[in-house]
Amino acid sequence: MIRRFFMVFAIIMAVVCFAQAAEAAKALNIQETTVALTGNPGSTVQGSFVLQNIGTENLNVVFTSTVLSDGTISFNGPTIGAVTGLAPGNVETVNFDVVIPTNQYAGTYTATLNGSDATVEDTAVLEVLVNEVPAITVDPTAITATITQDNSEDKTITITNTGNSDLANVVISFSDLSKGTDVIDSSAIVLDENGFALDFGANNVVTATITVPASQVAGTYTGTFDVVAGSLTQQGTVEVVVVEPIGHLTVPTEIIQERAVRTRTYNKVFTILNDGDFDLAEITITSTAAEKYAVTFTSVDTELTIGDSDQISVSFEIPEDEQSGEHTIGDIEIKSDMYDASFPLKIVPEVMLSLKDLKIYVDGDRESVDEDGGDSVKIKPESEIEVRATVENLFSDDDNIEIEGVFMTVLVSDIDDDDDIEEESDEVDIKEDDKEDISVFFDIPLEVDDGTFDVTITIEGEDENGVDHEISIDMEFEVDKESHEVIIREFSLARETLQCDRRAEFDVEIVNIGTKNEDEVVYTIECNNLDIDITEGGSGRYIELDEDPFDEDSKFAKTHTVTIPDTERAGIYTCELSVYLDKDDFETSEVVSLNLQACGTEEEEEEDDDPIVIVPPTVVPTVPPGPVVASEDDETSLFGLNQWLVLGILVAIFFIALIVVIMLALR
Repeated sequence: MIRRFFMVFAIIMAVVCFAQAAEAAKALNIQETTVALTGNPGSTVQGSFVLQNIGTENLNVVFTSTVLSDGTISFNGPTIGAVTGLAPGNVETVNFDVVIPTNQYAGTYTATLNGSDATVEDTAVLEVLVNEVPAITVDPTAITATITQDNSEDKTITITNTGNSDLANVVISFSDLSKGTDVIDSSAIVLDENGFALDFGANNVVTATITVPASQVAGTYTGTFDVVAGSLTQQGTVEVVVVEPIGHLTVPTEIIQERAVRTRTYNKVFTILNDGDFDLAEITITSTAAEKYAVTFTSVDTELTIGDSDQISVSFEIPEDEQSGEHTIGDIEIKSDMYDASFPLKIVPEVMLSLKDLKIYVDGDRESVDEDGGDSVKIKPESEIEVRATVENLFSDDDNIEIEGVFMTVLVSDIDDDDDIEEESDEVDIKEDDKEDISVFFDIPLEVDDGTFDVTITIEGEDENGVDHEISIDMEFEVDKESHEVIIREFSLARETLQCDRRAEFDVEIVNIGTKNEDEVVYTIECNNLDIDITEGGSGRYIELDEDPFDEDSKFAKTHTVTIPDTERAGIYTCELSVYLDKDDFETSEVVSLNLQACGTEEEEEEDDDPIVIVPPTVVPTVPPGPVVASEDDETSLFGLNQWLVLGILVAIFFIALIVVIMLALR
């Protein structure tokens, strides 16, 4: 029994020893108990420790991630790679990096380095000291101010802690401000706060009040200021412009009553503001308007401190005979002990004429236009224009007021070689609550530029009370010219009827009214059944017409003279002028009529059988062959005499010879 007990005990002890031997087979050791590092914010610091295998088996050691902390503030620790196959008794140095975040708050941060291989592990303490790197920013770094004498101005300075530690004592100081030998003492600059703490990441806004003494000489003063926090110093500049104080009142630019009805009273409210550099006292408000307008004001504060304002009401009446149209009835004047201001009081009494309908006729075609103006109407050179308006008298039957001498004026500005066209209608009287049509007629010049011209239509009249009423409308005429257009300005005969003197004189004038130059213009004149064929222009001698309507080179004029032979029979002939562009492109034509009449009548004599008639030889004038030449000296002559004179002499000789023969026969 005892033997069995000892055998069991021996077996148990063997198992325990075997277990202890198995446990002692794996063991590791981190030789360092603490790894201490130091760095600045934004830097990377390197650390290391020695790992030792103190067991009897190989080790594969892994490390857990760490977080470095200092109270409630922390940042990520290093990431350490695994160490594998570390043989018993061997050591290995493990290196790692710690990245310190930018602007990390200064302090000592700790973490635990933990290495393990399944059932065994060891630890060490990682300690990272983040150094203090103090920094601040100052905004603005340049302080500028314009301050009147005996006045002050506040300026703010913002200081921000951009370092990584708390700042215990931030101090701002100013130098004297100087202009040559003139000085504003630094004591004139007072801070609402100084010597203050500024925690990590915080900012503080400090107000500096700069006071300029009343006796300070005007000019520009400069100096500096320093912001000191421990070992840190930031410097800025100061510029103060000292000016003499001025007084000023902001008042309306004008007060205007639109559509003012006669005999009615109106009220207007306006504001005045003291935006000067000193208080104003003894304030009064008056008007220069005539007594008939009955201008009055509400009670006015007699004092206005700097920045203070006051609302004032003004009332005024519109007289029965007040003229129409916008006009000033007087000024509102504000006076004080130090500063004065004024502005106009205007009214726009109602015009009792109304334009009910407006029509523009261009060469007989109606163009629709707005009675309020603003429209544009297309026209051409030499267009015939009629402006027709229907005008109404707005006075009622109860008013019983007639508007007399109503007329319309149309003004077209700068259209006639920079001169205006201005035409008026006849005058009409318009009874109350009635209307009339009035018209203005005029022609657009032939010579006119392509473009837009301002048109002002004005209608005026005077009522029985002597009040003028006027309405005005603005619009535009747009001259719409073709690119290529040549017109016949004149094609006429000096004499439309020819009898004995058969010289035909054709007067021709053509004009370029297009917007392009024409360099190859040709025209012809042809008469039906007459040997007349005239060509002007052609190769090497084309007519050239400039596009400028006010240049003489935009026109061509010539007179062509042609003598028509006696052999041409009497009658009415049609002659046509044809104009061609680009040598042979037909552009336009025009015709005239030529009335060709016989030159007197001759009685044919009957021959007498009894008497002997001696017939003198007939002299026939020789007509040279060839084309008709347009010349005044191209008539047939004998010994330099006119052919009609020669014919008369021959007839006279014939009758004398006949008488002689008869007398001889009677003997």
